[in-house]
Parts: sequence; structure tokens; C-alpha cells
Amino acid sequence: MKNQNDETNQNGPMIPPPLDGGAAIPPPLSSPKQPSTGADGTTSTGGQVDANTAEPGSIPEAPKRPPIMDTKTQQNYEGISFVAYRYADQDKPDELRVNPIVEDEVSLAWSLADEPSFYRLVFSDREWPFSPDSAEELAVTSADSFISRHPLSAAVRYYQVWRYPGDDIYEARLQQPRLHAQGHLIVGVRGAQIAPDGAQVIARWNALPGTNRINVSRVLRKDIATGLKDSRSQILSEFTNLTGFVDSGVESGQRYVYQVRTEVDVDSMTQLSVPETFEVDVPFALEPVLDLSFALHDGTGHPTFDLEWTPPRGGEVRIYRSDTAPVAGLRKSAIPLRALEHDALLKDEDWINRPVQFGPDGSVMMNGVPWPDGWTRAYFTAVVVHEDEAFVGNTVHGVRVPPVEDAKVTERVGVKLVHFHWPAGVDVVQAFVGQKSDGPPPEGTTPLVEIDEKTYRDSGGLHIRGDGNLRYGGIVYLIAISFSEGRRVSSIPQTVDIEPLLIIGYDISQRTSIRGKGNAQISVFAHHEDIRQSIPFVLVHNPERLPLTAQDGTVLPVRPADSDAGTSSGQFAPPELVVRGSRDQAPQWLVDQNAWDTTVNGGYLRVFVAVPPSALKSVALLDPSMKALTVDAESRTKRIIKGFRRG
Repeated sequence: MKNQNDETNQNGPMIPPPLDGGAAIPPPLSSPKQPSTGADGTTSTGGQVDANTAEPGSIPEAPKRPPIMDTKTQQNYEGISFVAYRYADQDKPDELRVNPIVEDEVSLAWSLADEPSFYRLVFSDREWPFSPDSAEELAVTSADSFISRHPLSAAVRYYQVWRYPGDDIYEARLQQPRLHAQGHLIVGVRGAQIAPDGAQVIARWNALPGTNRINVSRVLRKDIATGLKDSRSQILSEFTNLTGFVDSGVESGQRYVYQVRTEVDVDSMTQLSVPETFEVDVPFALEPVLDLSFALHDGTGHPTFDLEWTPPRGGEVRIYRSDTAPVAGLRKSAIPLRALEHDALLKDEDWINRPVQFGPDGSVMMNGVPWPDGWTRAYFTAVVVHEDEAFVGNTVHGVRVPPVEDAKVTERVGVKLVHFHWPAGVDVVQAFVGQKSDGPPPEGTTPLVEIDEKTYRDSGGLHIRGDGNLRYGGIVYLIAISFSEGRRVSSIPQTVDIEPLLIIGYDISQRTSIRGKGNAQISVFAHHEDIRQSIPFVLVHNPERLPLTAQDGTVLPVRPADSDAGTSSGQFAPPELVVRGSRDQAPQWLVDQNAWDTTVNGGYLRVFVAVPPSALKSVALLDPSMKALTVDAESRTKRIIKGFRRG
């Protein structure tokens, strides 16, 4: 009897038994063709064997890997070999439509040729295959599509479809193939897990070899229609993100959509995978404001202040103003809102409920808030509120130092006495001297005088000694200082104008002539430097007391001492005043002898500046000693009194 296997081999490959207990593979719809001789001299039926005609016992060996199926006819082409590819120029292949389905499942589709053909699907994970024999085979089919379940192991998989023309597989396998279609798949991340973790979103995944980086975009769920198309939605672009990411830019209580795409190089060009999207709900987490800042504006009679802070990622921010600091140690966790007054000492009436503005950097600002009348210190605390919880943030200490008011200067001999109302809550007051053109003293300038309240009251004011800086006028800046938390806080400067001052002295020398007649000789001089102007003076005698004004006594006429025939006058005015050190060169005047003899018999003499009252503020006339100003009636003819400049 003829061997059954021999008989089957003559009619083509056997039909294997059903796989995994399934039904037997159905026979082809067309009748088998007659045997034909191929180019290599082998004989083939060019068709399929009807499973119903196979003799019992003709069972082939079990396949070593899943059989390669013709997805169109369900024919098993396991074991089919193809003629070796002879390298030749190829036309540009058609596009192979490659679409991932799930993790390792990929749909491949192509257009059929006009002539009967079989299609051999191959792939490579390194580069485009240069022949079907150099790549790994996926399937042989006469259909126009195939679903691959071959595990993906690289960032890019290159697929090719090689076409073998022929009416049946046995004819086709002997033909030289043509590259019919090709395409590639960029594999996305593997095993992605994206979930919130507190105030962050954390992603973990694996990237296959060959991945350059992972591009991540994020938008709010409500903006998904247009947001993902905007390049500004891309985040974390400074990282490769090959194993995942940590996103700290999310807001609590929001829903986000993340889009993930792998980036690879294909044909020296950067390409991206099909996007994968993930939705993430970030749970609400209350967090405090920790950067509240305070700025006082005290340049007018109605001081105001500004507050600024970075908004938290959720909740309502309330700013409380109190005259005492809130309880420390509340910034570790949220507390019940109802406990805010009891635990933090922050009352509802302390809440500054005013509109806010938003800065270009995202900060929140509350500007132009009036400073409370009568307050020198205030505490500002940021509290984040959500539903029935409150999270107390940082507190800033605002200090407003009231300025010096109603300041005035009184001229004294060798000193200027400054009086003002001592501001409430002020520790010291500083005085700086300068010119009006100089402006307020720069920060860090050493004051001319610094005085506390006790010294001010004990001394009867603030004393500025020495007038060198203010001889030609100037300005005194008064700045109030309060000590707060180890630092000095200054008020706005207040000023007092100092007018230019001419300081003049004079001498009176009482003398007796050789005839026994008494008289007095007067000279006037400048204290600091020559004064190149003529100033009129008068000599006044009062028999009972020192004259207080030019009208408090009798004006004695005088004449130049170097002229016996000179005319006497009630006023005398030297053309200029020499400095005190050169007063021996100053012009001298004598009292008219007749006036002296008839008027002076004891009493007191005194020189006054003969200018209008409005001009007296700019002149200081310093008297000599009382001895020089006193006339002794009994010995006036014997004594010569010479005054001297005091100071």
C-alpha cells in the first residue's frame, strides 16, 4: 500500500489539526489547480488540499511557533519558503497604514495590487529592512490587512509588505518580490501610571530603547478642545521625562488632561508618537500664604499701605488687620474656621474685605488701604479659607511712625533752639542740617543731633550748636524714629527753614578828654567775615535800665571819631563791617559832646540795628559786657570803659 504521507506531499502541504481545540480550518472556495512546474523544477498543485480528503493518520509535526496565516482565506502557510531575494531597484512603495490598538496589538493595512499576489509582512526594530529575507516575518497573506500581536521591544518598529505575484502561493513563492508598502510605528510609553500625590501629579512609565524624550502637555479638562493644540500647554520641556515626571504646577481641586507623546529620530528627522491622554483629578488641599508683604505710603496727611502675596492653589485668601500679633505656631495645619477668633485672636471685624488686583507676575495686590487713625503699629495676617477650614499664614508687622509737627526755630547766642510737639510712640528724634538744594539726608547719614523725649523736655527743646553750616541759611530735617523688632523705623522728614543770619558785635569805650569831659566811643564789627554792605545803627541811652528796643530811651547823635568838624547824626552806618579779629581797623564814632553833657549822667548805653522789624530776623547784634554798657555818674570823668565781645 502507498504511504499516505507520500501521497499527501504530492498534493501540497497538509492541513494541520485544529489549534487550541478549535474547528478545523475550512477549505478554499475555489477548486485546486493542476500541478505545475515552478522555476526551480518542483511540482506544486498551486492550491489547497481539501481537509475532507486527507487520509486518517496524516498528522504533521506540531509547529514550533504560531502558524503564519493567510488572514483572507485562513490558510496556514507555515513552512512556506520563498525564493531568495535578488537585490534590485524598487519603485517608491505605497503607504502602509500603521495604527496601534492596545499595548502590543497593531493594525496594518495596505492597498491590493491589480494582479493576483501574495503579501509577505516583515519588520525590523533597528532600521528599514533592505530585503524580506533580512527581517523578521510576521505573516503571509493575500488579504489587505493584518493585526500584529508581536511584542514591541523598541521605540520604533519598521514594517514592510513585500508582494509576490502569482495565482497561488506555490507559484508566488518562486517570484522575485517587489516592495509594495512600508510604514513605521513610534511606540508610546509603556505601563503608564499617572496619579495625584498631595499637591503634585506624579507619572511613572517605561520608555523603550531608542526614545529621545517624552513630550508632556497639560490643560484643564474644560480647555481640552483647544488647549492641547497650543504649544504653551507643554510642560517640563527642560527634562527628558523618560521614566515619568513630577508636576508641581497644578491647582488643588482641578481636573487636568495630560497628553504624552514619545519623541524619536526616524530617517534623521524628529517624529512623535500617537498622543496618549490621561485624565487626573487633583484633590483639594488647603495651603497657607507664606509671603505676605507690607509697604507703607506716608507722604501725605492720609497715609495708606499696600499688601502683596502669591495666591495659593486653592481657597479664598483673607487678610486680617489687628493691633496685637496672632497666636504663634498656627502655620502647621488648618484649623476649623469657627475657631479662628479663639485660637488665632483674629476677629471678623479685623478682616480687610477690599478688592484686589493681579500683577504681571501672578501676584495679588491690595493697594491704597487707609492706615488706621491713631495706630502706630499693626499686624497683618493672611488666612486661606475653604468651606469650614482656615489655614493661618504669615504675619507682617507694619509700623507707621508719626512725623514731627509744628516745628519752629528760636535763635539764641551760639545756639538754635528747635521746638515741636513730641510724636506719640516715638523713641528718638534725629536732626540733620543741610541746604534746601541737597534734599533729605540719604539713609545711613549720621544725624547732627539725636535726642530722646526725656532729654528733649529736660533741655527745653532740641539744641543745634554752632552755626557754621547755617550762616547763610539752610534747612533742618527732623525725623522721628521708633524701634520695632530690632530695627529702626523712620517717619517722613519734616523741615524747618533757617534764614541767613548776619552776626554783628560792637564795642563801647567810655573816655574822658583832657578837659575833663566824658564821652563814649563806638565801633561795630562782623563776627565771622567781612560784610560788604552798609548797615545803619543807633546808640540809645536809658538812665534807669538797659534799653530793650531802639525806642526804649534817648537816641544819642554821633559823629566819626576822626573828624572834629563832622556833623552829628542819630544814625551811623559804616560803609562795611570788618571781621572781629581786625576790629582795631573798624571806623570809630563819638557821641556828640553837647548831647552827652546834657543827657548822660549815669544810666545805660546800648546799640541797636536801625532796620525795619521784618529785617531784624536776619541780623543778630551781640552786646558787649554789662560793664561796657553801664555809665557810672560819679566817676564818669575818670573811668574809661572798653567793651568786649562776648562769646
